[in-house]
Amino acid sequence: MPSYKLIPTIAIEVPYCENAHMFYQDVLGMLEIDQDVEGTGVSFRNGDVTLYFMDGSEGKVWLRLITYDLDGAKEHLEMNGCELSPVPDGYLVLDPHGTRFYLTA
Repeated sequence: MPSYKLIPTIAIEVPYCENAHMFYQDVLGMLEIDQDVEGTGVSFRNGDVTLYFMDGSEGKVWLRLITYDLDGAKEHLEMNGCELSPVPDGYLVLDPHGTRFYLTA
């Protein structure tokens, strides 16, 4: 079985990314660490956790995991009821319970 490690990064869809940007920076005082070139997302650091806000209307929340065996993990997750969509450096995963995560090597 492949091993997995949870990375302290949480991605959250928000309907108005710029409003979330202002709130987390100006109201909560979080440190902005990155902003997408297209302006569709922004990252903040809070302690050891990175929060990434992206434009989206469904309010989805994504966790991030890494594995050292991406091919084995793909097969293992599919055999256990997960849906995987390929992205350039890994997979977007929907587990059987509706939780979403981003899997990379």
